[in-house]
Amino acid sequence: VSKCGSTPNTTSLSGLAGLVINVTTRRNVGRNDETFARFLVERYETLPTSLFFLKCSTGQQIKELQSKLHISVGHWLANSLATSSVGFACHLFGSIESAGLYHVAKKADGFMFSKYLRAHEQNPAAAKALGNFKATWRPLRNFTRHFLSPNTLQHLDAVQHPVRRVCYGGSFATSGRNVLRIPRGDWSALSTALLRGDNIEEGHYVERLWAALLSPPVDASTGAAYGAPGVM
Repeated sequence: VSKCGSTPNTTSLSGLAGLVINVTTRRNVGRNDETFARFLVERYETLPTSLFFLKCSTGQQIKELQSKLHISVGHWLANSLATSSVGFACHLFGSIESAGLYHVAKKADGFMFSKYLRAHEQNPAAAKALGNFKATWRPLRNFTRHFLSPNTLQHLDAVQHPVRRVCYGGSFATSGRNVLRIPRGDWSALSTALLRGDNIEEGHYVERLWAALLSPPVDASTGAAYGAPGVM
């Protein structure tokens, strides 16, 4: 899906050559997270066994990963997903030290972001319009309570599950079975929440939810073993 006027190709996705690329152009809102959520809504009944989600800026990260691990990101994600006991793989985990995979759920729920402006922004004009950045429902805890169903909220409950998976960077792989654990209506609600604009706080909330929603809750022994930090 192209939202920024450029056409993805195998050059920009170095290491994934051989793909058959079908490009759909959409309005530039919600960034990659809205695209991912909308795909899950539209393909909910016809999901493949495995799904790979890569955002446009992954190209440079792919090169760094290949340089470090001497393997294409496609093979790395496929291998990671195949060997994962939870049916989820984060492409930054293991390649960038700050991309911790476990976080204290209570601290994650308190996450808020006042602004986001980086030199690599695709849409500098929109990025500078920070007046509409903050979400109506904040912090993350209030965002999930407003948009997600009670059953899904149990999946994220910080009391029942004090440690939570988090995947930073916006690129990951998961199983179709994991997607179906979450009701279609919840994916639709997240997609709708991300339609408010391009550079918005809600996108950072959803980035911090993918791993938790697309994998089983972390058991207590695993969380204790990893000494989960707070969320970034």
